Amino acid sequence: MWKGFNLKLEGFENLDQYETIGKSLYTANKNQAMKGLEEYTTKNGRINGTEMKKDWFPEIMADIFISHSHSDEKIAVALSGYLHDNFGLNTFIDSCVWGYANDLLFEIDKKNCSSGDNLFSYEARNYSTSNVHMMLATAISKMMDKTECVFFLNTQNSITTNVALISQTESPWIYFELAMTKILRANIPNRLKEETRTMSESLNKKSTFVYELDLSDLIEISFTHLLRWERENKLTAASALDKLYEITNSNGIIRG
Repeated sequence: MWKGFNLKLEGFENLDQYETIGKSLYTANKNQAMKGLEEYTTKNGRINGTEMKKDWFPEIMADIFISHSHSDEKIAVALSGYLHDNFGLNTFIDSCVWGYANDLLFEIDKKNCSSGDNLFSYEARNYSTSNVHMMLATAISKMMDKTECVFFLNTQNSITTNVALISQTESPWIYFELAMTKILRANIPNRLKEETRTMSESLNKKSTFVYELDLSDLIEISFTHLLRWERENKLTAASALDKLYEITNSNGIIRG
């Protein structure tokens, strides 16, 4: 990961026309995540977590990782279509996998955690849930590390503000993904390494649970930035991201 963006889309109403394009891209990734569990069950009935994780995140090459609230899935899908249609950029939408986690857990629990009469063992359920969520968190981290940018969709569905004006979220996955933007290595794209080195020298480098969020490392952008970006002509995928960095004044090292 190289850059993280805090994207606010209020007033950007042109995304709906890209939903069909986004859906086809989203479905392609989601279908790979929903293959039958029987392929990953070992002879003794255990789940092969390593193989399952590979299937959730096959070697998908994505430029941008989109982090969003479950309620904003339609927006994320349309944004994916917009980025692909205008800039040739490939996106990975996190919900195509964590949205499947509950379905996956139900299938595992039916086979391994049932105590009869449609009841489940509390201890066994805790064990299966911790394993699935650990595999998912590991796979999400890997995908975020591989992509060049993370776009966080900052909406009323993803962020709440308490009386102390502290940004919070009820989603553990949003909390985890934003925390990872601070932890992941700053992986400078090869095309920018020499340029960035020079610049860095000049710059001197509803839930029971809520999670406080630190958005300070994310570059705040809005639909105005996207419209200015869209007006650029003849951009390849790589040059499109370079132009975004230029528009947002984030050419230099901003992390670490």
